[in-house]
Amino acid sequence: MGSGDLDVAINSYENALINWPSDNETWEKLFGTFEKKGDTQGMNYSAFFGKRVIWANSMRPRIAAGAFENVGLMNAETPFQDTRIPEAAERLTTFFKQRQTSKDSREVSQLTKEETIFDNYLIYPAVVVSIGVTVYILMSKFTPSK
Repeated sequence: MGSGDLDVAINSYENALINWPSDNETWEKLFGTFEKKGDTQGMNYSAFFGKRVIWANSMRPRIAAGAFENVGLMNAETPFQDTRIPEAAERLTTFFKQRQTSKDSREVSQLTKEETIFDNYLIYPAVVVSIGVTVYILMSKFTPSK
């Protein structure tokens, strides 16, 4: 953008969005570059996702992924003229599904850690008490009373 080559700037922003498609600032910069270039189709494309990404980032990842899947379903019924729309929707769907999977993994990991600590360390007092009770019973049966 700094060099004034709008095509290079557009390419850079699009590559950045391939790597991190939920970055609304990059979508905004892409829109601004298309606007400077006078590319109405590019403006529509970047505005379409720019607004939805802001919303998606505020939602649970599973909901956001479903919303972008719907964009793909809309394309299947009536294909968009701009082929970038279904491609970006697919990337965003995958991105938010991965984010949900990562979130689920962290939650399961946290639960597992808590369960492991509880399960591993609760057994020791139970074993000690069981051995103590067993020894007491055996001693009381085999020890002569006074």
